[in-house]
Amino acid sequence: MLEKGETLGYDFAPLPKSRIRKKKKMPGEECEDEPIVDPLQKFKVDTYYRSIDVISQELRDRFNPESVSVFKDLSLFTKRRIEEIAASPNSLPKDAFDGFCEAYGHLVGKDDLRREYMQFCKVFSSFEKVETGVPVSGCLPAGRRCPGAVSVARSGGRRATDG
Repeated sequence: MLEKGETLGYDFAPLPKSRIRKKKKMPGEECEDEPIVDPLQKFKVDTYYRSIDVISQELRDRFNPESVSVFKDLSLFTKRRIEEIAASPNSLPKDAFDGFCEAYGHLVGKDDLRREYMQFCKVFSSFEKVETGVPVSGCLPAGRRCPGAVSVARSGGRRATDG
């Protein structure tokens, strides 16, 4: 941490002051043009504030009310949220899948979608326990693997397929 007055060995040249240019007053104008004289303040206005303005406009455009509902629906598929809903099914928001149903409601009903999601949340933990190529208990007799299953070799992370 730097103490007050300490530097990192960099020398900064002062920002050059440019000549103040007066703009012609158009007929009917009453206010005077007040150019920024301080180079540091001019840098803030021309660079920093303009960047902040562009960034805030982009955020408003990208996260408009129409897209926020889709992001809410996508957030339901995070591991933390799935585990939370599996533990407490009543924690599923009332507006869950509203954005999805607005776009694809002609293909699937909201109640069906909520019911399928709740079922997915209940079985998600068992999906995590399954290693690729190893069947879920009850799918195949003990010791048998699915034909063509892919497993990750323990040494070096190379993939091996059943042949």
